[in-house]
Amino acid sequence: MIFEADFLYAGQPRWNLGWATPNYAGAFLVTLVVLGWVLSPRARGWCGWWLLGLGAEGALYFLLAKTYSRGAWVALGCAAVYFIAVMGFAQLKQTWRIWMMRLVLCVGCVVGTGLVARLSPGYMGGDGATLNRLELWRGGLRMCAAAPLQGWGAGESGRAYMNWFQDVDRSEGYTTMVNSYLHVGVEQGLPTLAGVMGVLFVLLALSWWLTRNDRGFGAGRETMVGGGKRADGALGITRPALLAAVGASLVAWSVANAFTTLWIEPKLWFVPGLAVLIILGAAVQVRLTPALWVWVCRSGLVGAGVMAGMVWMAGVWLSAGDSLVVCPQAKGAISVQSKGKRAETETVWHVWPDSAVLGPTPGKEQRRWVEASAVPLSLLVHRADEAESVEGSIGAGPHGMVLFGRQVERLAQSGVENFKRVWLVHPLGAPPRRAIKVPGEARLVLPTVDEAGNGPAWRAWAKAVGARMVESPAVGLDIRAAWPRVVVEGTR
Repeated sequence: MIFEADFLYAGQPRWNLGWATPNYAGAFLVTLVVLGWVLSPRARGWCGWWLLGLGAEGALYFLLAKTYSRGAWVALGCAAVYFIAVMGFAQLKQTWRIWMMRLVLCVGCVVGTGLVARLSPGYMGGDGATLNRLELWRGGLRMCAAAPLQGWGAGESGRAYMNWFQDVDRSEGYTTMVNSYLHVGVEQGLPTLAGVMGVLFVLLALSWWLTRNDRGFGAGRETMVGGGKRADGALGITRPALLAAVGASLVAWSVANAFTTLWIEPKLWFVPGLAVLIILGAAVQVRLTPALWVWVCRSGLVGAGVMAGMVWMAGVWLSAGDSLVVCPQAKGAISVQSKGKRAETETVWHVWPDSAVLGPTPGKEQRRWVEASAVPLSLLVHRADEAESVEGSIGAGPHGMVLFGRQVERLAQSGVENFKRVWLVHPLGAPPRRAIKVPGEARLVLPTVDEAGNGPAWRAWAKAVGARMVESPAVGLDIRAAWPRVVVEGTR
């Protein structure tokens, strides 16, 4: 077992058991432990096997508690509800003592390890992990509403959120949405999310129907849910119990994915993948009629459509109070506009940021600029690593250009002359050899204390091309302390 010092709760290490995070470990354990629910004390010679299985369950519950993963315990509760519901009330009457013993084991582990305090409403109300998740998920819903069809691009969810939807005063870093469903919806769009949800709902509908309508497919005598003939093996395992257990494992996996982005870890697919194979194998043996397949697929499609629609509507509702309209464009560019009446010939500012000047989240500085402007602004923020030429980025209408740091190298590209305004902010490197001709205005922003030593060369270049000098009160290359006041005051 590996105990990472980075994962602590109340001074106690959260066990990750060799996984990357304790939440990964919790998700693996919860999908595994529910498979033990197939064991029954009614088997022939049940005592030794069942007690051994119950002891193994207790050990897994203890390990699950030591991960201190709250999402895993929510997943366990949902899996138990599914298992009991699909097996029926008659089966619950026969096995209620077993479930009471399991409940005692779980409560003992939760209380004994101190996890109960982490589950209390008072603790969660001030818990950063909970509050940050809720804030991140609200941003993810808004991102889905901003780009419902195309998404924000693979691997871009965390970075896009920090740049364009996280509060400008927050500095928490994210690589995903810490939610598998929002992760898919944000990066790939709602149609892809609907497809994923549709497959999941179809599998759960299959598991439910097969368990409730088991007719002894495969070897063994007929088995009916809630009584009737039984086909117990040496361990008391019935086919309905097996199908209910793998269905519950799939439910646990689905719920756990709502609290952590799990699907990107291939090794976590082992147990739910096995559950899917068992469900599909049962479906093949039963040979479902076309009418049943229609019912199963319709259930999946309806469920997926409802879920995707709810995500979109929630995002639209949460975005109603936003002062900016942010939307991804082609080739990774981001359109940022202030809400309000817009001029027909409004200037579109093309921005090429540099993290050396604007910090690790340059998008936040562009949002601050738009919000601080006295007039509505429209920005098109290009990726810093974008290979597209300046000329290929220009559309119709008047345009402005803002180049930060190393991006001033784009001055050497053709098409710069077509911009009506050109701003160079804290440039790095030497000025271009050729003198550009800007039909409108050109301005150069240099720091008061020029640690890079580029000031003299750029001042000479500005004088040669007739660019207006603007001095920022920054010390060094980073302009965040003076931004956006420099550009707002410079445009008056």
